[in-house]
Amino acid sequence: MRKKRQEVDRSDRLFIYIIIGILVVISGIFFLPGLLPKPAPEVPAVNDSYKIFNGFRFDRSGDVWSTSITVLNRRSNLTREFNIMVHYTPDEVINMTSAKAKDSSNLAPRMLITADRVYITTEKDYPAEVILSGVEISKTLAAIYGQEVKGALTVPTAPNVPVMTCENSTPETRVVYLVLSNQTGIFVEGECILIKGETPKQVIMAGERLAYELLRII
Repeated sequence: MRKKRQEVDRSDRLFIYIIIGILVVISGIFFLPGLLPKPAPEVPAVNDSYKIFNGFRFDRSGDVWSTSITVLNRRSNLTREFNIMVHYTPDEVINMTSAKAKDSSNLAPRMLITADRVYITTEKDYPAEVILSGVEISKTLAAIYGQEVKGALTVPTAPNVPVMTCENSTPETRVVYLVLSNQTGIFVEGECILIKGETPKQVIMAGERLAYELLRII
């Protein structure tokens, strides 16, 4: 039984390293010509197969939703179609706690888009779903804001995996910390942005809420 458990743990760690690798390279992918996903053709509405939120149409395919928007990459000055795939639509996360600036606008996007680089970090023993919650944030920062985005963990694990915690976060190098907590939502502590959830599912919801804020859908 112990041997089987060790094999499962090794498998989980391998999957985590793969996801971190995706976060490390994903920012570069979206600047290569022709590699942005194309919007799917519009399909007829069948029962709950689509939703409209703030003028954006979300089409359902199995357990995920997708929408396409036209965006201007602020650093490359190129306009492209940007397709996002999410587990939760905006109406499902609209009432979630999110840090606000003094003018009541969403604070986390403002902190991220003014940074030179962003690290998305978490704990090495967390379920892989927690790390997955950072993928859409990474894609959005890269495709729209031209940010350099890297994956990290809070403790040393492998030679090529950066070690970053909230203590490393500065206005130039922002850290986004994906963390299981007794709270759910987007929080700011000092220079660090925390994506919190009581369960991995809620961390994913909070991460997708931040992606919507970056896209100005919410």
